[in-house]
Amino acid sequence: MVHNAIEYGMMQSIAEGFDLLKKGSYPHVDAKQVAHLWNHGTIVQSFLMEMVENALSKDGNLTALQPFVADSGEGKWAAVEAMDKSIPFVANTYALHARYLSRDKDSFAFKLLAAMRNEFGGHEVKKR
Repeated sequence: MVHNAIEYGMMQSIAEGFDLLKKGSYPHVDAKQVAHLWNHGTIVQSFLMEMVENALSKDGNLTALQPFVADSGEGKWAAVEAMDKSIPFVANTYALHARYLSRDKDSFAFKLLAAMRNEFGGHEVKKR
């Protein structure tokens, strides 16, 4: 449960960072190349960043994916546990709510989040 909660927060941060690149001052930056660079010698080098690079190698704009991010229920379980114990659990709770939001938005961040989950765990993605 806690493992999944940490994963939710990390993945949400990665997805939002790439969304900022796409929608901010660097819309023409090659996101796949950024993922490759970030995953080789930077502080954000990780298995999840490798999954980003894999997903973007297949479809750099994730055009084939819907921005729908499923949840396994473990993030909710962790959030409820934290609330029951009055433990601040902001990142996980936000990431869980973001997944709920993904079901109604056309967001690159949510497409990337879905792609990452599919890359490392074969989790379901909804295609257009």
